[in-house]
Amino acid sequence: MVKYVRSHERYTWRGVLHTHADPKKRKGFKILSHPRDRAKDNTLDVRGSCVWYSLSTALEAAFRACGVDVDKLSWEDLHDMVNLDNPFRARAALRALKYRGIRREADYKEGNTNGKRYKIAQFCDISNDLKCHNIEGAINNYLRRTVMVATFPISYNYYDMEDGAENIYEFDEDDPVFAGEDGSTQICTHMAVITGFGFEEDVPYFEFLDCNGKVFGKNGFGRILPSSILSLYTFDVSMGGSGRAWPDGSPMVLAVASEVERR
Repeated sequence: MVKYVRSHERYTWRGVLHTHADPKKRKGFKILSHPRDRAKDNTLDVRGSCVWYSLSTALEAAFRACGVDVDKLSWEDLHDMVNLDNPFRARAALRALKYRGIRREADYKEGNTNGKRYKIAQFCDISNDLKCHNIEGAINNYLRRTVMVATFPISYNYYDMEDGAENIYEFDEDDPVFAGEDGSTQICTHMAVITGFGFEEDVPYFEFLDCNGKVFGKNGFGRILPSSILSLYTFDVSMGGSGRAWPDGSPMVLAVASEVERR
């Protein structure tokens, strides 16, 4: 087993508030949204729904981390801009976020085409660092600024968390979930928002916020081994020249993952 540097025993965005610089405005707002629930929204059968939900949730957190108390963003707006037959939906979604952006849910439902669009500026892949087990770098450079998002393959033990199990998820190569019709060899992948990192004894894990409601895992959160994650991407939030930055003064960076076909 790879040995990870235990310089970060625990870090999480759960419950973190963005506080105002003005001491007179003591009330802050939470960085993370409540867990989205595809079952409640009847969207489990929407192709790529985990991608639309996770990217919308992550983008909300990114703007809040730099002081913008953004309302709920529309996953439907992102869904409408991406070809569902694209085998790399997440990459296509990132390009849509860069060049067009998405509106608030309220603006989308009201048909307000002039509503403000929330965009990213650029994105890049950091999965090579993760494969080299540079977990410390991923935490220092990205997770401590805002959330990340991960894509990972699905095996049947993942569904244990839908029943409230709190174990650390590890992809089981002997029991994968296949996509498509019977006989398919393509393994299902899933996307979730990475919100923290920690250790259980000597076992490292990333904490993630899923899109299957509060009954999933522990109040909507699960844990996953770093070795089970397929890929990660970072991107800068576009603030329209406002000059805003992360709390530490660094450029605003958010990490998300691409959807890849496991071969």
